[in-house]
Amino acid sequence: MKIGINGRFLTHRITGVERVAHNLLTNLLKFDNENEYFLYSPIDNIDEKWDRYPNLKTVKSGIKSTTKGKLHLWEQKTLPKLTEQYGNSVLYNPINTAPLKQNIPFVLHLHGIEYKLLPQAYSRSFRLYYNFLIPRISESAAMIITVSNSSKRDIIKHLKLPMDKVKVIYNGVDDAFFRDESERETARSPITEPYILFVGSTSPVKNVSTLIEAYKIYLERTTENPLKLAIVGCSNENFRDSEINISSIKRMVILPGYAETSDLVNYYHHARIFVFPSLYEAFGLPPLEAMAAGVPVIASNSSSLPEIIGDAGLLVEPKDANSIAQKITKLSTNDILYNELRRKGIERAREFSWEKSAIKLLQTFKEI
Repeated sequence: MKIGINGRFLTHRITGVERVAHNLLTNLLKFDNENEYFLYSPIDNIDEKWDRYPNLKTVKSGIKSTTKGKLHLWEQKTLPKLTEQYGNSVLYNPINTAPLKQNIPFVLHLHGIEYKLLPQAYSRSFRLYYNFLIPRISESAAMIITVSNSSKRDIIKHLKLPMDKVKVIYNGVDDAFFRDESERETARSPITEPYILFVGSTSPVKNVSTLIEAYKIYLERTTENPLKLAIVGCSNENFRDSEINISSIKRMVILPGYAETSDLVNYYHHARIFVFPSLYEAFGLPPLEAMAAGVPVIASNSSSLPEIIGDAGLLVEPKDANSIAQKITKLSTNDILYNELRRKGIERAREFSWEKSAIKLLQTFKEI
């Protein structure tokens, strides 16, 4: 079988869905020596790691400008011609979008439909494009993959698709996030003082405003050695561009900005508590990574998060700042609960692996 891969994700910085694409494909290529893979990249400058796999051919289009318009055009016009030119039998689209007209069967990895559920968090142009594109490619796809049962229910309800057209394949956790105590002690902490960690952006979906409000309440109630708050993925510029005000607690908040995966691992491993009050998650990779790193998690009781976290974390109403503050205090003062959640979190995280996910993805290709 000749499997084409829509490599539009290669033009993006590696965050949530891009990390999923990278991990799924690298694990797939590690064990599948039977099929041929064709990775179609809009750009020439891609990671050299893709050259390591003997059954993968990279096809680069050499686009100089990576504006959304140019990438849309490449995906809709150039990509279908390439899959035909190289005789592909199926095309895999790993991050939500795909060509409208495709002469071969294709699999669409639709991570979630936040643009419908929380439209206020997205620009008008983004909503217009996704509202036009997603229903059409969802109908045309041979199979849709999503990342949780919660997301599957949302997709079926809002896109009016049959149950058997949407398949759930959970995300995994990179082995780097699991680390024993000796490794943790020898690794240098990126922050010198104990801290609470959040990983994400200032998008309204991530609900950072409530996190800040909860942290202020926690500081008011904590008289001795309060934990600092590290918001990884956000910079000072992000906060200046948002309506979130941290001026009154600026000395207690650390904003490292974007972190590569290797740096992100260290932020997780040295955090005291992980807090994630997101309003909607199709899967919720950051809490799972935190659990793998042995960091107790406080997360929203909404969307997919209860499904993924189970009883291995503390769940809260995402807009209840007071309850979040109480949970932070409880975890920082109750060693028995803290150690119990550390143990449960690591056990729960071990149930998710990229290898398992890649095997299920390959099975999907074979079924088409």
